[in-house]
Amino acid sequence: MNLYDDAHKLARALKESEEYQGLLKARKQLGSDTKNKEMLLEFRRLQWEMHRPLVEEP
Repeated sequence: MNLYDDAHKLARALKESEEYQGLLKARKQLGSDTKNKEMLLEFRRLQWEMHRPLVEEP
């Protein structure tokens, strides 16, 4: 088996894992609730505002 085949086998295993399936389910639930979605977007915006000074040049 070559590296390409191993990579596809790993990708398939990850997609079929319980953890990934749970993530997909949680994302779907989050997307269906407007208030939660807005809260998450605001959290990400604030997170970026805090992180941005660390990655910008002085």
